Amino acid sequence: MLGGPAILIIILAIYIFSSIKIITEYERGVIFRLGHVLPNPKGPGVVLVFAPFDRIVRISLRVDTIEVPPQDVITRDNVTVKVNAVIYFRVIDPRLAVIEVSNFLYATSQLAQTTLRSVLGEVELDQLLSQRESLNVRLQSILDQHTSPWGVKVTMVEVKQVDIAEQMIRAIARQAEAERTRRAVAAIARAKKTRAGRGLIFAPHISGAPHEILASAEAALEAGATGLMFSESFAGGVVRMVREATRHLPNPPAIYGHNAGIGVKTRSINREVIDLLARLDGIDFRQTSPVKPGPPFLLPYGQEWEASEEILARPLPGIKTVMIVRAGALDQGNIGLNLADAERRGLTDKILFLAGSAINSIKNVQGKADPRLGAEAMMQALEVHRAGELRDVPVNKHLSALATLARRQKLKALLEALRQRYPKLSA
Repeated sequence: MLGGPAILIIILAIYIFSSIKIITEYERGVIFRLGHVLPNPKGPGVVLVFAPFDRIVRISLRVDTIEVPPQDVITRDNVTVKVNAVIYFRVIDPRLAVIEVSNFLYATSQLAQTTLRSVLGEVELDQLLSQRESLNVRLQSILDQHTSPWGVKVTMVEVKQVDIAEQMIRAIARQAEAERTRRAVAAIARAKKTRAGRGLIFAPHISGAPHEILASAEAALEAGATGLMFSESFAGGVVRMVREATRHLPNPPAIYGHNAGIGVKTRSINREVIDLLARLDGIDFRQTSPVKPGPPFLLPYGQEWEASEEILARPLPGIKTVMIVRAGALDQGNIGLNLADAERRGLTDKILFLAGSAINSIKNVQGKADPRLGAEAMMQALEVHRAGELRDVPVNKHLSALATLARRQKLKALLEALRQRYPKLSA
């Protein structure tokens, strides 16, 4: 039998063996001895913990993450959104993480939720969506400042997702449209100063489902628009609805009817019938199509635009005429044809000619769009028309005759515009 000293040695060996603790590389052990924390955490490696006098608390030093659940946030502009985020942090002082807070994981999570609501509630929705990086930095700085006494370092905060209610998305779209309108109105006001006080009509394009169009139109008008543009939907009673809704305003908007989509949707309906209905509904401007070489816009017919313009301009008792707008492919190469056609039909005071892309898209020698070059080319084309040199040239030969005249008279801007607008002409 073992004697007393041997038993004591065995018990002592077991006690010492059980006191050996292995601390891994990414951990530190905070030791409490007789209830008092030791000044320096232990590890990595072998550490002796002599129970019951000592107690060890293991703390990981690796980067950890907390996913902040979706929070209801009311932004500064009173938009309710749901926002979630993820927090990246690590313990840099295991001693503080144990003695200064009972559960640093839970505390950091709760602090992240309240900070997220507080910070994001101070910004507008536009900032929340467009300035997320700066908001992430601000959240990280605030969280790090508050978790520092706990020995926790917040290294990064990422706002993951911003959920907006469907009705709020529509309201935001109207707000964005209103902001674009305000900017356009400001640009028009600046342009007015250079036009001897003559103003311009700004008509943003209104589209959408029928129940949304009126709200979009009201938002554009509130932002300062003086007109409204509708595409193919204007023929379905939309113009009448908007006209009636805005009749009480001191300055009702001018309504512009674009021709987009009409060519596809009216092949089996006489075009002038649709335009007559639009006129009865109260449209002010109606876009038709320029005279140009090549096949007509609507096949197999070739006179739709003339018939439409005639019904739009024909005097009708108690119904105002409509300003005809020739646009879409109107350029330096066919402006003369269109002016001659309007003069022949006696419509010169009833047609407005728009050639925005033909002016704004002409590129200079540096390859950049140069509106001044495009405008100069258009002025040269107008001078050619006024001179009457191509008055008797057939429509199908007008373009080549114009190019020949431009070369002969050295109209460089016009020649360059024709080269860019009609590549086959110079081939």
